Amino acid sequence: MSSNGDLQDVGSWDSFWEPGNYKRTVKRIDDGYKLCNELVSCFQERAKIEKGYSQQLSDWSRKWRGVVEKGPQYGTLEKAWHAFMNAADRLSEIHMELKEKLVVEDSEKIRNWQKDAFHKQMIGGFRETKDADEGFRKAQKPWVRKLKDVESTKKSYHQARKEERTALTRETHAKADPTKSQDEVRKFTDRLEKCTQEAEKAKERYERALDELNRCNPRYMEDMEQVFEITQEAEKKRLCFFKEVLQDIHQHMDLSSNDGLVSVLHRLLGAYLLGRHANQSPLYGSLLRAWQCFLSSADRLSSLHSSICRALVSEDGDRIRTWQKETFHKKIFGGFKESQDFDTGFSRAQKPWAKRLKKLEKAKSAFHKACRKEHMAREREAHAQGNPDIAIEKQRKIQEETELAHQETEKVRARYEKVLEEVTRYAPRYMEEMESIFDQSQEEERKRISFLKQAFLSIHRHLDVTNNESVKAVYNELHNTLMSISEQEDLRWWKNTHGPGMPTDWPQFQEWTPDKKHKKGKKEVEQKAVVMERSVMIGGVRVRALYDYVGQETDELSFKAGEEFLKIEDEDDQGWCRGMMDGGKEGLYPANYVEVV
Repeated sequence: MSSNGDLQDVGSWDSFWEPGNYKRTVKRIDDGYKLCNELVSCFQERAKIEKGYSQQLSDWSRKWRGVVEKGPQYGTLEKAWHAFMNAADRLSEIHMELKEKLVVEDSEKIRNWQKDAFHKQMIGGFRETKDADEGFRKAQKPWVRKLKDVESTKKSYHQARKEERTALTRETHAKADPTKSQDEVRKFTDRLEKCTQEAEKAKERYERALDELNRCNPRYMEDMEQVFEITQEAEKKRLCFFKEVLQDIHQHMDLSSNDGLVSVLHRLLGAYLLGRHANQSPLYGSLLRAWQCFLSSADRLSSLHSSICRALVSEDGDRIRTWQKETFHKKIFGGFKESQDFDTGFSRAQKPWAKRLKKLEKAKSAFHKACRKEHMAREREAHAQGNPDIAIEKQRKIQEETELAHQETEKVRARYEKVLEEVTRYAPRYMEEMESIFDQSQEEERKRISFLKQAFLSIHRHLDVTNNESVKAVYNELHNTLMSISEQEDLRWWKNTHGPGMPTDWPQFQEWTPDKKHKKGKKEVEQKAVVMERSVMIGGVRVRALYDYVGQETDELSFKAGEEFLKIEDEDDQGWCRGMMDGGKEGLYPANYVEVV
């Protein structure tokens, strides 16, 4: 009775009042903890965007300030150029401050509230979840016990009525059977009377259990609503806190009225927010609408910057493409003429040097090989001089080999030094030719960087949305939506959708009705015929009709006394068998109307 299964086995409706359906309200507590984590993760990712943008601005400013200071620019234009970098530094500081507020101030505030509101247990889960679950379970347990009694007595009552109907059918068949004696018919009558008495007793027990359940309903509703109101109060605190946090985050993120703002990459923010699926989260009510407003704000900002992009394409895009076409000339077989020219120049300048270097490596290898050979000869000579077992003639021969090895080493050394001298003499020319070609490539690269710098500055001017009224309108609307968050409205929605405000069908007395015999479709009959054919193959009982019988329903057989057919299913608890005529027709018939052949 105390297990989850006990509460969920009884009843299958969706109403809050049905056994186990309070679990949705209990789960809302765990969802609150999860939403805290999602809120922190969401805006920490936004903080990473702010940090990255801030670092990019700072790096860009540092890089180009050095370029300007070392470059040939002078006068008022140089001052204006430096002023642009100073403005970028201030903007970088603004976005870094926003990052710190999101990561430290807002995230820590959420974490601290989460820690105070949700207390983890050693065995897992949260104390608040456990308390709510136990409160609902305790309030529901007596009612569930009585509901089970109702279900049990109803089942017993319906079974008694079913047995009564079976007894009635058998009595009717017995009275219609001329072979049955009066004593046999009386037994069927006594059985019917006994079943009727049992059914009446079962009905009394059923009604009594139902009355007890109905008397328990007010107390049950009161206890459940009391626990529900406790969870509502905790949820109210969470909704109020979330409203406050979202308003703080909006205040930190709204840079549209910041005098130090020069350019904001809202498209990055829009792409991020559009990747979040609010409908998949456990949010609801006005808080959900506020979250969706963040997304709609991103949509509008995205549209705004799409229009800016279209303006940039017509003005700056064509300029870039034209310069690109004039600077880089594609070859038929792939690549660019400029790349091939530089590659050919470097290869031509490096080829003589590489040839000499290869010759030097070969001479060095020969010299080292001769040195090793001379070293080994000297070791053999030293060994022979200290060994009296080696003949004088052989020692002289070893000395001659050592001298020859020394002479060969000197010759190879001379060749090695000669080649090294040639390489050394050629090095200045090699460096001059390589540097000449490298300087040409540097000049082309300088032109490319200079052009791209101007193109970037032009694009940057287009991205200045500090005076755009549409941006301010987006943040104003978001602010108004956040201010319209109503915890009372949200809690009322939850109560009517998942709580005590839900309607339910309280248990009522249900009279037993016989199961209706459904009419089989053509396809079902054909499938059943195939099964019956298989039954005939593996067995079946041939029976003969004792009396005439005319079927009262479409699924019943009709036959004459003496007619034979096949019984394919045994007698059920209501005294009916299933048979199949020789023509293939299948149906039900009274079991006591036939005998086995």
